[in-house]
Amino acid sequence: MVVSLMDGGMGGRIDRRRALAAGGAAALAGLLPGRSARGAARELKVAMMAVSGQQRTILIETMEGFERRHREIIVRFDQLEHETYKERFEQLAGMGGYDVMFWFGGERLAAAVQAGLVRAAEEVPGSEPWRGRFPRAIATATEVDGRAFALPLSYYNWGFYYPRPLFDRLGLAPPRSWDGLLETGERLQAAGVVPFALGSRFPWTLAGWYDYLDLRLNGLAHHLAQLRGERSFDLPETRRVLETWGGLFRRGWFPPDHAEMDWRGALPGLMRGHAGMVLMGNFIVSQLPPAQRAVLGYFPFPEMDPEVPRAENAPTDVLIVPRAATNLREAGLFLSYMAEPDVQARFNGAIGQLAPRAGAEPPADPLLRAGAETVAAAAGVAQFFDRDARPAIRDAGLAAFAAFSRDPGRVEETVAALEQARLSITR
Repeated sequence: MVVSLMDGGMGGRIDRRRALAAGGAAALAGLLPGRSARGAARELKVAMMAVSGQQRTILIETMEGFERRHREIIVRFDQLEHETYKERFEQLAGMGGYDVMFWFGGERLAAAVQAGLVRAAEEVPGSEPWRGRFPRAIATATEVDGRAFALPLSYYNWGFYYPRPLFDRLGLAPPRSWDGLLETGERLQAAGVVPFALGSRFPWTLAGWYDYLDLRLNGLAHHLAQLRGERSFDLPETRRVLETWGGLFRRGWFPPDHAEMDWRGALPGLMRGHAGMVLMGNFIVSQLPPAQRAVLGYFPFPEMDPEVPRAENAPTDVLIVPRAATNLREAGLFLSYMAEPDVQARFNGAIGQLAPRAGAEPPADPLLRAGAETVAAAAGVAQFFDRDARPAIRDAGLAAFAAFSRDPGRVEETVAALEQARLSITR
């Protein structure tokens, strides 16, 4: 395997990989056990987004497992930092340098398909055995106009995470209703604790709040129709969401410096008991050492209107084959390998996410198990604001949410920004 570093990407775990990154295929033939230097090895070029040391480790181990299965194939593996990868995805997918790439399901995938960057699954050799082996709620995140364009790799739930020792000390229990959440916030604030941790330097974290308030107050169909540009934002329903959210800011329930830190920067305050809860995806689990994970509790975003069926954010990460890929046979073999239930269970268990493949062993970790149960019990599933929204709405929305978080009186300005973006794609 050849592991390369790109724009702040992360290095391999052992010196052999650094040597390979420098030495190329000739060095590889002599260093990989059991691989002969006779003849030219086939290549597979993979680009992945890594967000933690655990994820980097299991990515490398998984690709080593693929190489052991297919000893005639060399995997050339580039790792990119989270935000860099998102910014450069279209450029990288279109330049022909990769055969398999990590991406996001939902509208982000649809936009790449519509830009002509992604091959349909049926165009990739060997895709037939795994197509149709995923729950419909997950599979729909990989489809555009009824055709599959990606392999579901992972999914994860969103919800509130909290330090159990803090709740125990204050006699708090996970709230089941919105009123209960407000009461919990009041008791935390009275104890000198900021109720909600938040790091919004990258404002997608704010979008999680907008998503859940809209899902709980107005329902999944309304939420998705707005994000797809099919329903106006200039409605009382939108204003109700923003007024409710703004009330939390006005109470001082978020850190005053939240815009100066990213989501990782918000975690130390949570684990030290300076903040009481954080609304985040379960990928935060992989950011914490075992001792801290052991004291972390979880509960779903509580009910706000009993008449609104409970939907959940369950973003799905996928693997795609760029249209510019040159090693299609190798790409097909890799996707088939990554679709195997045991491979998905091992991979997702290591990174703290959930395996979408039917038949994959359920997670042993109690936080993951609770998240899986939350999603399984949901009436419907959304991907996430920046994955469900059309690009113009996504970009305008994130900028508007950032401004709103600094001045929660900007209800009309936020509605106007969202609606102007929606109109720009419907004219």
